[in-house]
This record gives sequence, C-alpha cells and structure tokens, in this order.
Amino acid sequence: MPWHPHPALRPAGLLLAALALVVLAGGLLAIGTRPAGVADPERPTGLRLYPAPNLAMLDALLELPLAAGLRIPVARSSVRRLPPDWPQAAPQQAERLRFVRVVLPLVLAANEAILAERRRLRAIPAAGTRTTEDELWLAALAARYGAEPSDRATLLNRVDAVPPSLALAQAIIESGWGRSRFARAGNALFGQWTWARRGGLRPERARAEKGNYAVRAFPHLYAATVHYMDNLNRHPAYAGFRRERARQRAAGSAPSGRALATTLAAYSERGMKNVRLIQAVIRQNRLAPLDQVRLAPPR
Repeated sequence: MPWHPHPALRPAGLLLAALALVVLAGGLLAIGTRPAGVADPERPTGLRLYPAPNLAMLDALLELPLAAGLRIPVARSSVRRLPPDWPQAAPQQAERLRFVRVVLPLVLAANEAILAERRRLRAIPAAGTRTTEDELWLAALAARYGAEPSDRATLLNRVDAVPPSLALAQAIIESGWGRSRFARAGNALFGQWTWARRGGLRPERARAEKGNYAVRAFPHLYAATVHYMDNLNRHPAYAGFRRERARQRAAGSAPSGRALATTLAAYSERGMKNVRLIQAVIRQNRLAPLDQVRLAPPR
C-alpha cells in the first residue's frame, strides 16, 4: 500500500494564488470556471464515462467481449465505476483485458489533459508580455502543481505525462485487477492513503502505528487516475521520478514505464520489492507497448 506523507506545497505568490483560487472555485470572476487547459478531475475532457450496472452492460458499452483483443487507437469511453458483479476470482486473460480496457482510456485521457497544459505552458510568453488570461491560467496551474508561477523549469518538470504501462501496472497491483474492496466501493485504483476525517475507506486491518488513515475514495475512476498522476507530479517523495522522466525526454526518448518504476520505491512500504513487482507486471502482461498508444480522435 502506498505511503503518502502530507504534501508541503510552496505558495504560488500571495496575489496570484488568491486569484487562482477564485478561478478554481468558480467564484467572482466573470466566467466562473477554471482557465482553459487546466484539468478538472471531476470533468474529464473528451472522454465518455458510462454507468455500468453489470458486466454485461459494461462489455456492451466498451465494445467487448474481448476475443479480438484491444482496439488501437483506444476508444474515448470508459465507466464511472466497476460494476458490482466484477469478478472476484483470480483473473484470466479475458478479465485482465477487460480491466485494461476500463483503465487505459482513463490514463490516456488524463495524460492528454496534462500534455495540453504542458504545450500551453511552453507557449506562455515572458513576464511583462502576458495577457491577464495567461497570468490567471499560469497562477492556477502553479497552485495545482505546488510551484511558483515564475519557476518555469519546475513547472515543466512537473507538468508531464505518466507512462500508461506504469499507471496500469500500479492499478493492477494496488487494486488486485479491480477485485479490492477499495476499488469496488471507493473507485480507489491506486491505493492512495488519506488522513482526512472524511472521503476514505478504513482498512479492516488498519495499523495503529500509522495513525488514523484510510484509503482515499473518489467520485469516479477518472478522478482517482488524475489524483494518482497529480501525486507523482507534485509530491516531494517522487522528485526522483520527475528527474528521470525529464532526463529521458532530454535524451529524446519517450518516458518508459519500466525504467521509471525504478524511482518509485517510496510509493509502497515494500520499497524495492515494489519496484521489481511493477516491472514484473509490466513485463508479464506486455504493457510496455501501451506507452505508445493514443485515444481515437474525437468524433
């Protein structure tokens, strides 16, 4: 189970942070929404999330059964939550492919939103030549990623995609292919902890020495996916992950899930055993090629 200390975020500058909070809350500014391009975990862009009351409906909505395998490019559809009759037995090949078909679009859509932010960040003009809209958007982005709006290098280090193979492997491990109580009852694919009084599911065998913790619950599976990526992209425990991802990009390579797994010993109390487990799941389930796939174009 992942270990997540409370984040220590730097202020984004008093005035800009205040403006960003107004924008994010949909408050006093005229349009009452987030600046364009800042992802909202509650509202996936370009992805249809269907209710799926049972497996038969899920398979119909996601164009399953799975005899032909995964379709590439991946359809822009998934489900809000796993159906209550999700299999509890050890997954066979069909069940594994079903899980990938549910989770992969969530990961690809979240990455698509992050990369749109990254492109806009790179295109933002220098200070003194920005529009008010640019300034507000940058302040909101910096507040979300825990950086100063003026620190472009840190923002570019944080505003970047997570390899799908890595996200899928961690979802497989932390949710047991969707069989865990936390995944079924709380949409918790990635086993993220919370110390908040509300919004979590208490483990049946909670350890007193860890405090009053719970596994964080989410309104839907996409929100869990976005929060997992935000965690890797901003938490101090994963600075090594971000450095290695930036190094791979600077070398002209697409970030590799299997390589980046070596930086995630802090994600779980299993430490390096967890790293080897992630790599084994990627290898055994042939997830590495999914780092290159994309969502189908919007209709």
